[in-house]
Amino acid sequence: MENKDELLNKTSSIEQKNRYCEDDCFCPKPSPHCQDDQCTCPKGSCTCPVGSCTCPEGACPQTVELVQNPSFEIPCPVGGNCNVFANWTGTNIAADTLAPLTGNVAAELGAAPATNATLTQTINGLTAGCPYKFSFSVNAQGLNNANGFFAATALWQPGNNNALDNTTNPIRIDERFSGNNYVFIQRITNIAPIGTMGLVITFTKTGTGSVLVDDVSLYR
Repeated sequence: MENKDELLNKTSSIEQKNRYCEDDCFCPKPSPHCQDDQCTCPKGSCTCPVGSCTCPEGACPQTVELVQNPSFEIPCPVGGNCNVFANWTGTNIAADTLAPLTGNVAAELGAAPATNATLTQTINGLTAGCPYKFSFSVNAQGLNNANGFFAATALWQPGNNNALDNTTNPIRIDERFSGNNYVFIQRITNIAPIGTMGLVITFTKTGTGSVLVDDVSLYR
C-alpha cells in the first residue's frame, strides 16, 4: 500500500495537492513538497511551499490594516493615553512635517538628538496560528554614522500582562541606515503562538542623531 508521501508526490495539480492536505492536515516527512516546520496554520489545516499545499480558505483570513494611526497623522488628544501621536507611546519623539514619506507627518525619534528615543504600539485582536506581514519605512538621514543606531522589534505578548515573548522567533531589525531617502522594510512574522494577546511593535534610536519613521503596517 502506498504511503502518504508517495500519494502526494503523484498528485499533479495544485488543486489536488490542496485537497489532499485539507483532508487531514498531513505534512509528509521527508517530502519535496511539505516539511514539518512549514505546517503553520491552526490545527486542522495545513500550509506548505508555493505550488504545493495551502491553508484551507478562511483558516488565516485576510485582515484590514491592524496598526492604528500608521502614518502618524492623528495627534495624541489632550489627556489621551499616548505621546505626541494617537495610539502610540514613546519618549523623545516629535512630529516631523518637513520630510514625511506620505501625508503630512512622520514620526521623529530623537527630537533631542543626544538622547535615546522609543516609539511603541501594541496590536490586539490577532489570530493565533497565523503569520502577519510587518512593514515600515525609515529615513536615517539625521543619524550620526559614528554612533547612531536604529532598531525595530515585533514581539508577541503571550498573556494578560506586559511580558513579551523574546524566544518565539521575534522580528529584530537592527542595522545601520544612511542616506537621504526612506528605506522600506518588510518582514513576515512567525505564527502567533496559542494564547497570544497581542504584538508589540517598538522602534528605538540610540546614540546621536534622529530617525524618521513612517507608514507602519501589520496585516494578514
